[in-house]
Amino acid sequence: MVINNGKDRIEVQSSGEIIFNDDETAIESISSHGYVRFEKNGQKLLAGYKKNGEFKYELYDNGQRLNPDSPEGKKFIAEMVNNMIASGFGAKEHIKRIVKKGGIKAVIAEIDKIDSDFAKSIYIEYLISCDSITPNQVLVITQKIRKQVESDFEKSKLLQKYTAAQIKDSLTSIAYFEATKTIGSDFEKANVLKTIVKQSISDKQASQIVDISKSIESDFERANVLKEIIHQDKLRETNMNAFLNSTELIKSDFEKANVLKELIHQNKIESKDLVQFLNSTNTINSDFEKANVLKEIMHQNKLEEANLGQFLYSAGSINSDFEKKNILEELIDKQIFQGENFKNLLISVHQIKTEFDRTNLIKKIARKEIKTNDEWIRLIDETALLTADYEKCNTLVEIAGKMPKNEEVKASYMKAAKTINAENEFGRAVKAID
Repeated sequence: MVINNGKDRIEVQSSGEIIFNDDETAIESISSHGYVRFEKNGQKLLAGYKKNGEFKYELYDNGQRLNPDSPEGKKFIAEMVNNMIASGFGAKEHIKRIVKKGGIKAVIAEIDKIDSDFAKSIYIEYLISCDSITPNQVLVITQKIRKQVESDFEKSKLLQKYTAAQIKDSLTSIAYFEATKTIGSDFEKANVLKTIVKQSISDKQASQIVDISKSIESDFERANVLKEIIHQDKLRETNMNAFLNSTELIKSDFEKANVLKELIHQNKIESKDLVQFLNSTNTINSDFEKANVLKEIMHQNKLEEANLGQFLYSAGSINSDFEKKNILEELIDKQIFQGENFKNLLISVHQIKTEFDRTNLIKKIARKEIKTNDEWIRLIDETALLTADYEKCNTLVEIAGKMPKNEEVKASYMKAAKTINAENEFGRAVKAID
C-alpha cells in the first residue's frame, strides 16, 4: 500500500497481526510468519522473525543502516512506530490506551494527529459507535469528517454509520449535511442519502436530502435517491416542489419517467399537486416515456374535471400519433368531457396527423354522452375537417344516429355534409338525418 498526501510518501507491506508495546515505542510481537515493512520519506523499518525464531529489526535512515539496540536506533524505532500508528497500524489497541488515559475527548484530539483518511476513519468510526459520546462531541467529529477526511469512500462510509438520534441536534444536522455535500462521487453521496433517509429523520432533514439530490450529476444515482425518498414516505407538501424540480433536472427520460411513475404508483400525488406534476412530465422528450407516465396517471384514477385541461395539454405535446392516440382512446373511455374540457379534447384530436386515427377518435367521442348543442356542433365541425370523403361520410352517419335533431345541430350537420365531394357519400350522409 502506498500513501502519498502531497507532504509525505508512505509505503507499507505487512502480513499478520502487529502488536506494539504498552508505551508504543517498539513492536512487541508479530504473529507467526508475519512481517512488516514500513517506509516514510526515505526512512525504513523492517521487522519480523528469523528462521531460528529470533525477532529482528532492520532500520535505514536515508540509506544509512542503524543499530536497533543503540540509543539512536531505539529512538528511530519509537518514531517509526508513532508513524505507523498515525497510518492506522494497531489502531484498536491504540484507541483503548487513549481511552484509558484520557477518555473520549482524547480520542477526538488524536484524530488531528493522524495522516491518512483510512486511519482517521478507524478512530471516527469508533467514536460514532461509542455509547458514551455526548451530542457536542458528535458535532465536533462531524465537523472533522467534513474538514479532514478527503476520501469520498471513507467520508461516505462514516456518514452512513450515523443514526437519526445522532443528527437530531440542529447544529449536528447542519454539519452532517454540509459534510455530505462535500462528497464528490455521485455514487458515494447517493449512498449516504439513501442510508439516512431510511431512518426516522425530520421533515426538514428530508427536505435537505431532496435539495442535496440536485447536486448529483448521475441520472441513475439521483433517480435512486428520489425513489428511496418516495419508498420511505418522506415526501411532504413542503418539499414536493423541490422534489419535482430535482426530478426535472434528470437528463435521462427513462430515469425521469421512472421517478414520476413511482410517485403516482405509490399514491404520493394528490389532485392538487397534479398540475405541477404534469409540468414535470412535460419536460420528458421521449414520447414513449411521457405516454407511460400519463397512462399511469389514468390507471391510478388521478384525473378530475379541474385538471383535465392540463392533462390534455401534456398529451398534446406528444409527437407520436400512435402514443397520442392510445392516450386519448383510454382517456375518452374513462372521462366525461364538458365545456372547455370538451373543446380541449377536440384540439388534442385535431393534432393527430393520421386521419384514420383521428376519425376513430371522433367516432368514439360521438358514442359518449354529449349533453349540449355546442358540443355536438364542435364535434361535427371537427368531422368536416376530415379530407377523405368516405371517412367523413361514415363519421357523419354515426354522429347522425346520436345527435339531437334540432335545427341548430342539423344546420351544422348539413354544412359539414356539403364539404363531401363524392355524390354517393354526400347522399348517404344527408339521408342519415332524414
